[in-house]
Amino acid sequence: MATDPKTIYLEADEEVTSVIDKLRKTEFKDVVLVVPKEASLLQSVVNLKLIKKQAENLGKSVSLITQDKVGRNLADKIGLATAAKVGQEPKLNDEKEEIGDKKQESGPIEDTNEIVFKKKNDDTNIPTDDLVVSEDEDTEAEAAWHKKELEEKQPKNLMPRFPKKKLLLIGLPILFILLIAGFIFLPRAKATILVKAEKRSVSINFSGKKDAAIDTDKGVIPAQTIESTKEASKKYQATGKKNVGTQAGGTLTISNLSGADINWVTGTRFVPNSNSSLIYRATSEVVVPNASIKNITVTAASPGDQYNGFGNNQGYTLAAGGLAQNITIVSAAGMSGGTNKEVTYVTQSDINTAQDNLAKEAGDQAVTDFNKKAENLKIIDESKKQTTVSSVANPGVNTEASEFNMTVKVSVKAVAYNMNDVSELIKAEVASQLGSAKQVIDDGSEDADISIDSSDLANGTFRGSIDTNAFVASKLDEGAIKTELTGDSAKKADDYLKGLEGVEQTKLDFWPSFIKIFPRLKSHIYLTIEVADNTSN
Repeated sequence: MATDPKTIYLEADEEVTSVIDKLRKTEFKDVVLVVPKEASLLQSVVNLKLIKKQAENLGKSVSLITQDKVGRNLADKIGLATAAKVGQEPKLNDEKEEIGDKKQESGPIEDTNEIVFKKKNDDTNIPTDDLVVSEDEDTEAEAAWHKKELEEKQPKNLMPRFPKKKLLLIGLPILFILLIAGFIFLPRAKATILVKAEKRSVSINFSGKKDAAIDTDKGVIPAQTIESTKEASKKYQATGKKNVGTQAGGTLTISNLSGADINWVTGTRFVPNSNSSLIYRATSEVVVPNASIKNITVTAASPGDQYNGFGNNQGYTLAAGGLAQNITIVSAAGMSGGTNKEVTYVTQSDINTAQDNLAKEAGDQAVTDFNKKAENLKIIDESKKQTTVSSVANPGVNTEASEFNMTVKVSVKAVAYNMNDVSELIKAEVASQLGSAKQVIDDGSEDADISIDSSDLANGTFRGSIDTNAFVASKLDEGAIKTELTGDSAKKADDYLKGLEGVEQTKLDFWPSFIKIFPRLKSHIYLTIEVADNTSN
């Protein structure tokens, strides 16, 4: 913490709130305020009292340097040390200063309810304006200062203010224009026209080819190959356990009195007579002539300390069948060096289980994505295939590890076509039979019986047939109907529509519902032509 006085230079128009804020922010205990002559801060003893009181609350000592004599006098009266110039040490004035024609003793303010200062024309005297500061006024001033401080911290209202009359004059014409525009542009109307139609059976052979254009004459539509591939990856625990310790080894002594030479191959297996489950293998070819004794080296078939021992001339025999007569095998020192060390490793079963789980997860994701891609298409189920593209385990099978990462990629693929193209084929077929006087009201594509005879996923092709019933009626000119309906009332529109050839019934819908007039814009009029219930078969 600093001990030297802190000098703060104030502006002429600096407010008391700003000064107190600077006192709070400084870490110095002794603060010297340098105030310009005739500064607004020196015009009221209340300002100086507030500064002194806040300084005391903060545990700080404040003194004043100013050339303003009136300001120094006010500071003296409330017990602030002052000086006239920078460089002079601020002191309390113990002498009496002349105020008007009277001399008053300087020092602390007496315990009175009011202090009055009057100023003559002389700059050295106190201002002529009466300045009265009572204890009540002091409290009120401090409360006002706190209120002002809180108000300054509140966010200011930045919304501009507009004259109400001007807003009214501008707003009414705009509102009127908006109402007119809304009346013209907002309304919508839909006319559903139910017509008497004739049913026609349709049968078409068609085919699909990848990237082909629709050809109604040849019955060809574009075929699409839809495919989705998803990859899933996850860590799994390895479950395999094996002993990777060292193998025991030792020496066997073979005595051959059988009357024939012994010739055994490398790897010949021997077992102790006392434990036939432990196998030891010869490390080299075993050749023992008749009537001789020979030592051979053997190694345990597997790691483990269970292979140690079996010495003291304990007998051994061949693992595959017994020994010939007059042949003996013993070990004097026995076997040694076998140790145990169990480790975990990745088994083929671990990989197979992980692959099956991830293939299902990735497959489900691929099917979901596939269905989204094909939601507006007709899938040829016979062509749909789901395959596992790749399956990788890291580390791989038989690798020593406590866990492994499995990654599986699955693909779902099929040939598809657009029902809109089927609809075009049906309409073209019906139109070729009827000519231009009739129009297709319902092509029957939604209820069509579509049979796929063959499909080729690799080339993206298929062949099939379409059987359905289409409904035809007298041709209606939708453009002319919309033109006639613009601006008509509901009743007039209904009478006009029912007067058209083949129209059995109408249904009119308006938005907003309270406006029962067709819009003046043709683009806001919608027509739907449907088959009436009394249609002939």
